[in-house]
Amino acid sequence: MIPNPVYETPYDGAKDMILVENIDDRIFLADLLNAMYDELPNKRK
Repeated sequence: MIPNPVYETPYDGAKDMILVENIDDRIFLADLLNAMYDELPNKRK
């Protein structure tokens, strides 16, 4: 969904994360979350 990801550090001491620039596109964001949902870790108890 993001063919050439750009990695950014959101704050000092954080790991690099993929920068998602088109945050105003609700359909793209929904599709992105749905695409990665199965890969997210389980909820902590």
